[in-house]
This record gives sequence, structure tokens and C-alpha cells, in this order.
Amino acid sequence: MIRELELIEDFRSMNLEVSMSSNCISCNTLVITNEFLEKVKEKQLEDSKLKNFIGLLNTDKAKDFSLEVDGILRFKNRMSIPEDNELKQTVLSKGHKSKLSLHPGMTKMYPDLKKSY
Repeated sequence: MIRELELIEDFRSMNLEVSMSSNCISCNTLVITNEFLEKVKEKQLEDSKLKNFIGLLNTDKAKDFSLEVDGILRFKNRMSIPEDNELKQTVLSKGHKSKLSLHPGMTKMYPDLKKSY
């Protein structure tokens, strides 16, 4: 019983809704968010060019654009980064400093980042 109470406290510290019955403990809510994606979505709505493409969705002028379930505008399945220096700097620094990139240098880093953004 002590271990169960410790688990319940751990779950609650993670903002999980916990309910306990005689034979089980259940966690009902887990929400994972990404601040970067939220910023991109917010800034896309402020960017006049991207707002224009959102208005043209499902037309020939924006045939390669799509608005995904997460609310983010993508071009050919790549995230459309708005004209915002802070977001662009975040993309470049994360791509450059990522443990997966192994400091690939500029010529390798650009194609790797281009796959996603």
C-alpha cells in the first residue's frame, strides 16, 4: 500500500488525474505539449504571407500547402516557419547543437533542416 501511495503522489506531481479503486490505480489524463510548435502556430497566424496561403488552401495557388491536425501550416509536409528571427534562430541552433547532428557542418546541416522546415 505504501508503494501505491508513492505512485499516486508521483502521478499527481506530473499533473495526471489519478483515481484509485480496491484493485487498480488509473491515470486518466496525459497532455504533452511543445512550446516551439505552439509558437510556430501563433506566429503563422501573424505572418501576412502565410495567412494568405491559409486563405487559399484547397486552391491551385496553394496546392502544396496543408493545414494539419495540429493547426500548423505545412508546405509539402514541411513546417512553414514564419518570418520571425527568434523562431529561425531556434531552428538553426537546435539543428546545429542536436546530439543527433554530430556537428555536421553547414553543408550537411542545411539539407537535414530542409527535410523538416
